[in-house]
Amino acid sequence: MLRHLVSAALVLVSSTAAAQSRPDPVASVPVLGPLVGRPASELADVIERFSIDRTGLNRRYDADDSPDQRRRMREFYAGWQTRLKDVDFVKLSQEARADYVLLAHSCGIRSRSWTAAIRCAPRSCPWRRLPTACSPSETHGATS
Repeated sequence: MLRHLVSAALVLVSSTAAAQSRPDPVASVPVLGPLVGRPASELADVIERFSIDRTGLNRRYDADDSPDQRRRMREFYAGWQTRLKDVDFVKLSQEARADYVLLAHSCGIRSRSWTAAIRCAPRSCPWRRLPTACSPSETHGATS
């Protein structure tokens, strides 16, 4: 319980500092090596940290469809994708490999969705809902 409170406090402090200084998106994502442990999956702590960070960001950027929310969420997922590349996939157990692939896939899809949301901002396509990606025909009325 204490670990969860400390993690939540760190997320709040880091998201506030990141919002003020606009650092490199990878800087707000921890180095994942120390979080890789030996519970059921070596990535259990990594996934828990990802979930806590995402929850903190969703609370901080709670104005749906705002430019700041779109930018920060894109940076969040891109940062996690970058940090996941630092994990030695070969050394992971089968269960941790499955967790790695699922987390990497999820971050990739969501990063691309938030990137598309930035390109397709509500002023140009007001019927869109985030974070789904939009095709060129949806955003510009073109047919294929």
